[in-house]
Amino acid sequence: MFGCPASTLDTYTEMLSSKGLSMDASVETPFYGVWLLGSSINHSCYFNARRSFIGDMIIVRASRDLKRDTVVTVAYHHNDGINNEAFQRKLEPYGFTCECAICLDSITSDPDILRIRKVVFENLHKIFTKISSHPISQLGLIGKVVWLLNLLATGYTQPADKVPRILLAKGHYLLLRILISENMIIKSLERAKMLLVSLGFIISGADNSADDFKIIQWGIAVDYLVEVFISIRTAFGRLGFKTKFSQAHTYARTMFRIIVGEDDSFESVHGVKKG
Repeated sequence: MFGCPASTLDTYTEMLSSKGLSMDASVETPFYGVWLLGSSINHSCYFNARRSFIGDMIIVRASRDLKRDTVVTVAYHHNDGINNEAFQRKLEPYGFTCECAICLDSITSDPDILRIRKVVFENLHKIFTKISSHPISQLGLIGKVVWLLNLLATGYTQPADKVPRILLAKGHYLLLRILISENMIIKSLERAKMLLVSLGFIISGADNSADDFKIIQWGIAVDYLVEVFISIRTAFGRLGFKTKFSQAHTYARTMFRIIVGEDDSFESVHGVKKG
């Protein structure tokens, strides 16, 4: 038995309707269900699959390319890379300790590094909370947010494709939303690229060059990535890159299918069409 939403699509659309900017990634799951086969899927913070729910049906989709005989994993909970002890306590009912790359990084990182992450996280949380309450202030605070994100990046020593930087990616995402609202197309494209790299993606063509936009290695599939790919799509459209526009659209739809479990609702939810 594990927590689940009554409908992943409903939970997803509720997330989209939220206008606030928060570094808090926690999500409540008020319902529980029993799936015998689904319960046998192992946990990893650096997971390679996503679970979604439609009524009493569970759908499991790969979120990264999987080689033959790869163990399929999903995230029971998420390690933010700041307080590993608190995270591991959440796993105690399952009877194991997570030793994925993200958790090992939290264990082996210098305490000063973890302190940097915590302090910067707290400051970013305060700024984004202020912007949520007073949106008119966001333009004047972009420089400070960028500075804090650059400082947060120094709190990681391992390559992001080996140890994804969950907190850093969330900060990039919230800044991306601000840049889009201010119609800063090039800067939003640059920030979207940094976000994807932080989550372990290896990509090419996420810029204003004529190179194709490609995902070479998939990273962690978090809920807000559909929005990120749509923002990339929008940027390419405004820059006149028709092929890259179509490529970003395909990735947005693919990510929607991974997260929600189906893509029939994609156009109705996001109001976008390929043409």
